[in-house]
Amino acid sequence: MRIAGRLASVTQPLARKLPLLIAALLFAMVGTFGWLVQRELRAAFESAAGERLSAAAQRLASLLSESTGVLRNQARREVTDPRVVAALERPTPASLAAAALVLTPAATSSNVGSHAIWTARCERVLLRGSANSIPALSVCPVPGTAEDSLVQKDWIQPLVARGDSLFFSIIAPVVRLPAETLGYYVRARSFSNAGNGRAAADLVGPDASVLIGNALGPTVWSDLTTRTAGPPRDIVRAAPVRYAAADSSIHVGVAQDIASTPWLVWVQMPMSAVTARPNRALRRLGLIAIVGVMICVLGVWLVCSRVTRPLRELTQAATDMASGDYARRVPGHRNDEIGQLMIAFNQMGTQVQSACAEQNAHAVEAERHFAEAQELARALELSNLELSESLEETRTAHHERELAQLLLEEVLDQSPVGIAVFNDECQFLRLNRALAAMNGVPILEHIARTPDEIAPALRTIEEAVLQRVIETGQTISNQRASGALLGGKKRHWISSYFPVRGVMGEVMGAGAIVLDTTMHHELEAQLLQAQKMEAVGRLAGGVAHDFNNLLTVISSYSEMALETLPPDDPLYGDMREIRNSADRASRLTRQLLAFSRKQVMQPQTLDLNRVSTEMERMLRRLIGEDVTLSLDRASDIGEIRADPGQIEQVLMNLVLNARDATPDGGKLVIGTANVTVESDLMHEGVRIPAGEYVTLSVADTGSGMTEETKAHLFEPFFTTKDSGHGTGLGLSTVYGIVKQSGGEILVHSEVGRGSTFTAYFPRLTRTGRRISQPGAASALERVGTETILVAEDDDALLSLTLRILQQAGYHVLEARTAAAAIELGALYEGEIHLLIADVVLPDQSGRTVAARLTALRPGLRVMFMSGYTEDDVMRRGVSASHSDFLQKPFTPDQLARRVREVLDRDGDSQQRVG
Repeated sequence: MRIAGRLASVTQPLARKLPLLIAALLFAMVGTFGWLVQRELRAAFESAAGERLSAAAQRLASLLSESTGVLRNQARREVTDPRVVAALERPTPASLAAAALVLTPAATSSNVGSHAIWTARCERVLLRGSANSIPALSVCPVPGTAEDSLVQKDWIQPLVARGDSLFFSIIAPVVRLPAETLGYYVRARSFSNAGNGRAAADLVGPDASVLIGNALGPTVWSDLTTRTAGPPRDIVRAAPVRYAAADSSIHVGVAQDIASTPWLVWVQMPMSAVTARPNRALRRLGLIAIVGVMICVLGVWLVCSRVTRPLRELTQAATDMASGDYARRVPGHRNDEIGQLMIAFNQMGTQVQSACAEQNAHAVEAERHFAEAQELARALELSNLELSESLEETRTAHHERELAQLLLEEVLDQSPVGIAVFNDECQFLRLNRALAAMNGVPILEHIARTPDEIAPALRTIEEAVLQRVIETGQTISNQRASGALLGGKKRHWISSYFPVRGVMGEVMGAGAIVLDTTMHHELEAQLLQAQKMEAVGRLAGGVAHDFNNLLTVISSYSEMALETLPPDDPLYGDMREIRNSADRASRLTRQLLAFSRKQVMQPQTLDLNRVSTEMERMLRRLIGEDVTLSLDRASDIGEIRADPGQIEQVLMNLVLNARDATPDGGKLVIGTANVTVESDLMHEGVRIPAGEYVTLSVADTGSGMTEETKAHLFEPFFTTKDSGHGTGLGLSTVYGIVKQSGGEILVHSEVGRGSTFTAYFPRLTRTGRRISQPGAASALERVGTETILVAEDDDALLSLTLRILQQAGYHVLEARTAAAAIELGALYEGEIHLLIADVVLPDQSGRTVAARLTALRPGLRVMFMSGYTEDDVMRRGVSASHSDFLQKPFTPDQLARRVREVLDRDGDSQQRVG
């Protein structure tokens, strides 16, 4: 029965089903749309009402907080009057009368119910106004309660009701310095009046209402005119809340705390007022939608009747034609799609009728062709015999060609030079293994593909040349090219191209012979890079010299200014920032020079924690964001004696090595520790004698190393990186620096589990000799009366040096050139105790000046200073390892101390200049 019902519904006329279906869809769409509109409108109006109520509650809370703040300020001013204090200190009738005069203006205010003065023992000594207006609450704080912390502050008490009126009290303590509370001043004020109610109604609008009540204390609520019932107690602050009132009506309200008071403001609105407007709009829209749908259904019914009538005629005509009546046609003319369908149906009938006639004629023609085909088959049998005889000859020739082909393939595959043959469309026909390996693509994947399809970089490099060879038939030799092939690696090659001709001499394609020159090109690039880095190093040396001169002037003048300025001077902080910035710039210069192994080597007493902290920012930039860097340093780390630049280079090389071992990201930990070796420690052939050490370790979570790699780890030029990505000198340099500093380095590594490099440096003892810290020497140790000759070509630095030495009491002679220094040293009649010379002077070196003057004055002491790098200083014959050398930039204290050390040194220990 169910299947029969479905068939009956299918066979119903389209003129009936189509209007019903469209009408049902229209009603469903209108109903769905109306339901969505109703829900969104209600939600929008309710959200807008909540925002309006929240804004009104915040505004009212702000206004009430400001008003109570004014009242509290007035109370504070009144209790500080000496007459009020005197009344509580000595409560006599005269003093109380004087205090009453102070409080009389406040009592005349329109909202003040009464005011009173209470002693610290909660005894009332003065009352003006009605005592009934004062809330029945204790004015004295109860010890141990929240109010006990307010004994030195004024505060506002919760609201209390007297009939329909609300009152509150402002309590201000009367304090006698330094911090003794004598008593309390209590002012009671009325909260409810018609003016406050009208002002609140104007602020929140006609549909909303305002309630004020206690957030803490007794439940008391007012609408600013009379006392009323309040909202639920468990309300959420500053957020719209739905709740059911006592009459079961639904309201929306927002609660807001009033700052500096124990009160709460509540703004509410009936839900019926919120939804009134959307309900009216929805009723009008629903009526309009129903009328529109009915009109649409009527129009659909009329249109469907007009459309389905010609369709029924077409259906009947098609049924007749299927029964064999090919002359059947559809009458009628329409100027729409149905009319075009009728015309097409009539044309189709005409074509079917003609096709039947042609089919009969073709049948006769097919019989004639069959007879001719039988005669042709007999002729083909005779031709097949002749082809069999020539097939044997073709097999013999094919065998000889296969032998030649095998020989050619063997030569191509064994050739170290790339060879390829292309057709006239620049597609690969043949190529050898050398060229396939060069392109990084298997041989079979080249066939029938152009160079551009193998690697886009070959399109402009090879295809243009191949096209020219095919078009002109000329040979093109020694074409240099380069480009990124498969895998993104850039390669370089030299190619020669020649035409491939057919039997008649026509150009059928082109051939190519390719020689890979990538290795040769990389060697040339490394040589150029080395030359460039050498030039950059020399340039960095000159820039470092000038920069160090500037830093010396900036640092020294700021240091001298700090000594003259009092700490509370406004310029003191600015000058300290200038000095600190100069120190940071000096450290930055040392780090950059250490990275390029250009820093002057000067052993000092070092704190490894400080070195790692100063380099942390630079190291984070070097390793990138995918490697996490952390520091694990001992808090009581000992000191070592080493060159700061060399230690920075050790740390940087170890961090860079760890970064390269973690190409996919990982963790890197820099650690320091104090280590005591009880007895000689042996680890993989490395011996560490017993003693006290400070260790510097760099650990990573990278790929680790094999035993074979660890065996060659510190050998110069040994590297596991790809060509062009490492020199093999980083770890060998680390090894040399650690050994020169008297230490040893241990390595622990496992494949897949990372590596740890640990450098052991001898730790200085508590009584061991250490370099003095800046400012450690007393003023008497840095002054003198000797004569000093200064040779410096930088005017600013020369003026600074003269000023520092003259302030220390020395007699100073100045020279801006080497010639002037030699002349002054020869002609000066008095004794010259010390020569301070810049290593590099415009006309001659500082060493030449020192050699000339020490020959004239055998007792002359010499101290060199320079801002150049180690290579420049050593090239001019001055070793920075001697103590008679001062590296720029320096501070006034460093210059004065070094001068005093050189002058006080024994004559035999003075540096020789020869």
